[in-house]
Amino acid sequence: MDFIRPRDDIPTSMPETAPLDGRGNVREIGLLRPPQILSLAVWFALAAATVELTIGGVQKYLFGDMIRASRDVIWLAPIGQLLLFVPIAAVLVLAGSRRGGAITLRTATAAFAFVAMFGVLVIPNLMHPAAAAFLAAGAAVQVGRLAAAHVFLPLVRRTTPALALLLAVPATAVAVARPVLERRALNALADARPGAPNVILIIWDTVRAASLGLYGHSRPTTPNLEAFARRGVVFERAIATAPWTLPSHGSIFTGLLPHEMTVGWTEPLSARHPVLAEVFRDAGYVTGGFAANVLFADWEHGLSRGFVRYEDYRITIGQAFLSTSVGRRIVKGRHGWESGIVMRLLGNDTFVARRKAESVDREFLRWLDGRDGRPFFAFLNYFDAHLPYLPPAPFDTLFGLPRPNTSLLERVRRELMRDGFWDLPPAELELERAAYEASIAYLDHQLGELLDELRSRDLLESTIVIITSDHGEEFKEHGAHEHGSNLYLWQTQVPLVVVAPGVVPAGARVAEPVSLRDIAATVAELSAVPGGDVFPGSSLARTWAPEKPDSSLTAVLSELVPGLDPDKRLRAVMVDRHHYIRNTDGRGELYDVVSDPAELSNLLKRRDQSHLGEVYDRLLSELLDCEEFNCCCRLSAGILARDFDLAGLLRMPGSEKAFRAANSP
Repeated sequence: MDFIRPRDDIPTSMPETAPLDGRGNVREIGLLRPPQILSLAVWFALAAATVELTIGGVQKYLFGDMIRASRDVIWLAPIGQLLLFVPIAAVLVLAGSRRGGAITLRTATAAFAFVAMFGVLVIPNLMHPAAAAFLAAGAAVQVGRLAAAHVFLPLVRRTTPALALLLAVPATAVAVARPVLERRALNALADARPGAPNVILIIWDTVRAASLGLYGHSRPTTPNLEAFARRGVVFERAIATAPWTLPSHGSIFTGLLPHEMTVGWTEPLSARHPVLAEVFRDAGYVTGGFAANVLFADWEHGLSRGFVRYEDYRITIGQAFLSTSVGRRIVKGRHGWESGIVMRLLGNDTFVARRKAESVDREFLRWLDGRDGRPFFAFLNYFDAHLPYLPPAPFDTLFGLPRPNTSLLERVRRELMRDGFWDLPPAELELERAAYEASIAYLDHQLGELLDELRSRDLLESTIVIITSDHGEEFKEHGAHEHGSNLYLWQTQVPLVVVAPGVVPAGARVAEPVSLRDIAATVAELSAVPGGDVFPGSSLARTWAPEKPDSSLTAVLSELVPGLDPDKRLRAVMVDRHHYIRNTDGRGELYDVVSDPAELSNLLKRRDQSHLGEVYDRLLSELLDCEEFNCCCRLSAGILARDFDLAGLLRMPGSEKAFRAANSP
C-alpha cells in the first residue's frame, strides 16, 4: 500500500536505541496523516475479521457450537469490520484536525486495538461487556506503546495484501459454490409423479389463536385468512407441541414430540430424523425454504435440511455489521435474541437485518418463477408478530395505537421500563397487545397479497396450503410475557387451516383438539408423496372423514423441555375439553377450556375433582413411556377410562360410547 508513507519532517521508524523522556518512557515521535490512519483501520479490520472467523470456525466445526451468523459470514465479516473501523478512522482524523495536528501512531493503534480486542473478548459470551471493555482497554494501551516503540507501519504495509488474499480466497469459493451446488441438486432430482400437487407450508411465528378474528377475536385481525379458510378446514383447537420455535418447528417437520427429538436451546434438530423437505425432494419436488426467524429457524438449527434453496439471513449492510462480534453485541445485546441498548436508544428497536413479510414473499415468488415447472414444496416462516412488535404504516396506528413517538425522551422512558414487561402498567401492556395484533393484521394483509399472486399464476387450484403458527404469545394473562415460559393455551393454542381443492372439504370446522405434530403425516397423505409413511403421527384427514372414529379420548401432548429455564420441566395433555398441566414441582392444574377458555379456574382445587391429578399423571406417564406414542394416545386414555371411569368423571360429550368401547372385550 504505497500511500502509507511517513511525512518528510516526521520520523516514523525507530532508531536502534529508542529515545526516552525524563521518566524512561518511549517518547512519542510518530504522527500519522489521514491516509495512514485509514490504512491502519483497514489492517485492523482485516485482522479482526481473520481472528473472529478463525474462532467461529473452531467453535462451529471443532466443538459443534452455533455461531448464529449467516452462511455468508466469511465475506460479510470483513465488510462489517470495515464498517466498524473506517468510521473510527474518520473520527480520529477529525479529532486530529481540530487539535491543529495529526494523531499519533500510539493513539490510533490503541483505539483500533481496543475495538478489535473487545470484539474477541465478547465472542465466548463469558463475561460482562464492561469487564471485556476494561480488559480490552488495558491491552490496547500496551499495544499502542509497542506500536510506538517499534517499526509498525511497514508491518502493516507488508501484511495487508496477505490478509486481504487470505479472506478473499475462501469468500470467493463460498460465493461461487452455492449456485453450483443448487444447480447440481436440481439436476439430481428424480421425476415427480404426474399430477403431483404443490405444497405451501406457512408458519406465522408467534401468532396465538386467541388474537385472530378467525377464532372470534373482537378485532378484525384476519379478514384475508377468514376468506381463504372458507375453502378448507379450520381447526378450532390446534395445539403446538412446545411454546417456543425450534421444538415446535421440529415437530411440524418430523411428526415427533419434543422429548423424542434432540433439540434444545443450543442444540439443533438432529439429522437422524427425516424431515418433510427431504421426503418431497426425494420424490422429485423442488424444495424452497424462506425463513424470517433467524434465531431458531436458520440454517444452523437443522430446519434447512432437504431444501434445494433455503433463504434465511438477508444480505444487507446491516447483516454485514451483524457479522462482527461488536456489531452483534450493539444490535442484539448479550444473549443474541434481543436488541441491544444502543440500537434501542437510536430508535431502531429491532434486528438490523430483520426480514419483513413482504421480503419473504418477494424471495419466494422470485424463486417460484425461476423453477422449471416441477411441483414444489415451499416453507414460509414469518416473524412480524414476534417481539418487538413493529407493525409498518398504516398498521402502526391500527386498533387505537397512538402515532409512534420516536423522541429520545420516549426511548429513554421505555428503556427504564425494560427490566420487565412484567411490571408494565395495564395501559402500556394493552398498547403492546395492540401493536402485536396490528402486526398480525399486517401479516394477514400480506397473505392476501401472496394469494393474489399465486392466483394470477394459476397455482392455487393445484396447491395444498397449510397455514399455522409454531406457538402463541402471552400478555400476562398468566403472569408471563412473550412465550417459552409455560403451557397455558395462550402460548400453545395456534391457528391451523388446511386448504386443498378437491381433497379437503370446504367450510368445515373441527372442534376436537389436534396436535401440530400431525401436520407432517397430513401433508404426506394429501399429496400422496412416496415415502410419506416415515412420519409418525396421524393424518388430520381422519377429522373430516364422513365416518370418522370417535375421538373424545384422543390425547394431545405439549412439553417445555427444555426452554429458557433449563431447570423447568412442564408437560401438558389435552383430552377433549380438558387441559391438564403438570408443573416442575409435580403440582397439577386442570381446566375445562370450553367453559373456562382463559384457564382461570383450576378444577383440581375442588374437592370432588382433586383426585383427577393422579389420573392425568398416570396418563402422561403412559404416553411418555410408550415407544409408539401415536398408538398410545387413545389406548392410554382408554385404559384410564376403564380403570378410573375418566370419561364419567370429566362428563365429556360423547364419552359414554368411548367408555363402553374401552371396556369391551
